[in-house]
Amino acid sequence: MKRILITTCIIFTFVFLEANPLSSKESDASETPSISATPVMNPPRRYIYPEWGFFIDGSAGYSLISNPNLSSSIWDPKGNLGATFYIGYFRTINPNMRLLAGLGASYFTSSISGDGEAPQKEFKDIDNDTYTETLTLSNAETRQIPIYVSIPLIFEYGNVSITRPGYYVDFGLKYSYMVNNNSQLSGYYSTKGTYQQWGVTLEDVEELGFYSERDLESNTNFKRSDLAVLGGVGITLPISSVVILKLGLVANLGLLDIGNNKPNKSDSGPITSDVYNYRAKYIDNTLAVTKGTRTKYFGLELGIYINKQLK
Repeated sequence: MKRILITTCIIFTFVFLEANPLSSKESDASETPSISATPVMNPPRRYIYPEWGFFIDGSAGYSLISNPNLSSSIWDPKGNLGATFYIGYFRTINPNMRLLAGLGASYFTSSISGDGEAPQKEFKDIDNDTYTETLTLSNAETRQIPIYVSIPLIFEYGNVSITRPGYYVDFGLKYSYMVNNNSQLSGYYSTKGTYQQWGVTLEDVEELGFYSERDLESNTNFKRSDLAVLGGVGITLPISSVVILKLGLVANLGLLDIGNNKPNKSDSGPITSDVYNYRAKYIDNTLAVTKGTRTKYFGLELGIYINKQLK
C-alpha cells in the first residue's frame, strides 16, 4: 500500500510539471521572442504627394449668357454647349493645399429669342411732337458665341497623392479677354407711333422712322474683359508616380457686366438718339446693350497632374 501511494505521488508530480513548466523556464521563454507569437503587420503606405509640377484641365458643359433685367414676357434665353481648357503650373503649399496658375481658352454658346410687343414708351419726334412708340418683334433671335483667352488663379484643397485615390475642392478667379465673338441675328421688327393728341397712328412710314418687318441690326458687341469666380470638386486617381488623373465638376460665374455698351446708331435716319437707344435693346445685340449681362458655365472636368517632384 505504501509503495502504491509513493508511486502515485511521483506520477502525479511528473504530469503536473509537464503541464506547467517551471517559472525559470517561463522567464527564459519571455526573454526569447517566439517566431509564432504576434504576427508582424505590414506598415501603412506613406502619403506621398506632388510638391510641384504641371496641370492640364479641360471641361465641357452648359453655358449661358443671361440678363435678369430683360422683359421675361418677350425674351426667352437659352444656353448651349460651352467648354474650357487650361494648362499651367501648380505648387504645393502644404500636404493638402496647392496653388494653380495657368493660361487657357474658353467659349460660350448662348442665344436669346423674342416674339411680341415691347413695353411702350413716350417720345418726341424730330418736330418736337409727342407720340407713343410701339415696337413688335417677329421671330427675333440673337445667337452669341464669344471666345476668350483666360488666366485662372486657383486655390485647391485635397489629399492628392500617388499612393491612393483622393479628392479635391478648389476655388479661384479667372480673368478672360474676348478675342472673337460670332454674333448671329435673325428675325424682324415693326414700329408705329400713336399721336394721342390727334388720334392718329402712323406705321410703315419709313421717312418718319416707322418700319414694317425690318431686319434686326447688329452694331454693338460685348465688352472685351470678363472676370469670373470659379469652383470645382472631384476625385483624383494615381496613374503612376508622374501622372495623377482628376475627374470632377466645375462652375464659372461671371462677376462683371459684359453688356451695358452704348448702342451705335447705324444711320442718319429720322429717329432721334433717344428713340434708337430704346429700340436697340430689342433690335440690336440685346444682351450687349442692356445692363446686367453676365456669363454662367457648369461642366464636367477631366484633367491630369504631371508631377516633377514628390514629397
